[in-house]
Amino acid sequence: MDDLIFFGWQRAGGAVHGAANAGRMKGTVTLDARAVETGAHQSADVDFEFYGPRDVAGFLAGAVTATSPAAGAQSAEETMCAFVELGAPDLPWRYAPAPHDAVQVSKWAPWIALVVGPTSDVVPAPGGRVAISRAVLQKHVLADAAKWAHVQKTNPPAPALPHIVSVPSRIARLPAMYWWVLLSPAYEAKEPRSPTLL
Repeated sequence: MDDLIFFGWQRAGGAVHGAANAGRMKGTVTLDARAVETGAHQSADVDFEFYGPRDVAGFLAGAVTATSPAAGAQSAEETMCAFVELGAPDLPWRYAPAPHDAVQVSKWAPWIALVVGPTSDVVPAPGGRVAISRAVLQKHVLADAAKWAHVQKTNPPAPALPHIVSVPSRIARLPAMYWWVLLSPAYEAKEPRSPTLL
C-alpha cells in the first residue's frame, strides 16, 4: 500500500525568496555580463515581479480535475467537507501575492479559496460575478486559509495532487436546499476577478 505524504504548499523556488509588493510577489536576480573580446565584466541586480491574483482572468480547461461533491450532485454527505483537486501541484499558491509565513514556513496562504454556501446566500450576479452573503463569508476566515489547501504525494512517487478543502463549511442536511461550491480569489485586487462556479 502506498504511503501518503502531505505538504502545506508547493511553489517555484524563485518565489520562496520573494516579498510582497502591491498585490504581486517581487524578486531580485543578479545579472552578470562579460565581454568575450575584452573580458570586461559588469553585474547588476534587477527587480522583477511574479503574476498575482489580479492578473488571472480564469482557469484553463483541465485546471480542476475533480470535485466532491460532483457538479450537479443531488445529494452529498453532510459530515464531509467539500473539496476540489487541481491539475497543477502549485496552482493554489502560484499567484499568492504574499510570502509564506515567516515563523511557520510550512504555512503559505493560497490565493484561491473554496467557498460553500446555500443558494440563498451565494447568488450569481450579472457579469459572471457571485454575491456572497456576510454569513457565508464569516465562516471562511481568510486568516486560516493556509489550513485549507495541501499537496498530497505518494511513496512510491506518483503525480502530486493539490487539494483545496472548504473548512469548516460543510453541506448541511436541510430539506429542499441547494448549495453552491465555488473557487474564489482570496485576495483583494484592483480589478477583482469573478469566482469560478464548479
